[in-house]
Amino acid sequence: GTLTNGNFSRIAKISPNGTIAGVANALSDNTLKQQIFCATPVIPTGSDSIDPVFYCIIPQGEASDNGAYITQLTDSGEIIATTYDSSSQPVISLLSKGKSHPLESILPPSSGYGLEEIKAINNQGTLLVTAWKEGALETLLLTPDRDTDGDGLPDAYENAHQFNPLSKNNPLADTDSDGLTDLLEFANATQ
Repeated sequence: GTLTNGNFSRIAKISPNGTIAGVANALSDNTLKQQIFCATPVIPTGSDSIDPVFYCIIPQGEASDNGAYITQLTDSGEIIATTYDSSSQPVISLLSKGKSHPLESILPPSSGYGLEEIKAINNQGTLLVTAWKEGALETLLLTPDRDTDGDGLPDAYENAHQFNPLSKNNPLADTDSDGLTDLLEFANATQ
């Protein structure tokens, strides 16, 4: 199978519980692009079978013009992948719940760290990484979807928009006075 308007897909990884990650050619903006997807097995409630009846296929992140490569997959569908931006530079991202979290937004250069390697990822999307800082290699745990203050806005989003991730913000506020609440801005990936 393939995604809507696609003409090809390939499976890149299969987790022990049968979750599948792959890359499909899919039509986007009248151009054939590579779209990473996750397919989770669905077994009907009350079924005696351990074989899935069908798979729930969810596109992950934005389609790429320049290639997409999956390196890791968890049972719950978190994916580590490399795509390439318009200038053919690699972008390593955590893909989870249909969204893309570029590692540069999770561990920005302004932090002083330089990502060396992703060692592991768990089923909640927490990453175990090694990164360089001031000439020393350190091991870090990164949680891209973490919302430390519980206000509905992930820490990475709050950091990127000069909010304090340790202090509850009112997600219904309209900080930039454009008619959209901060929570809607986050949900729509607008500013």
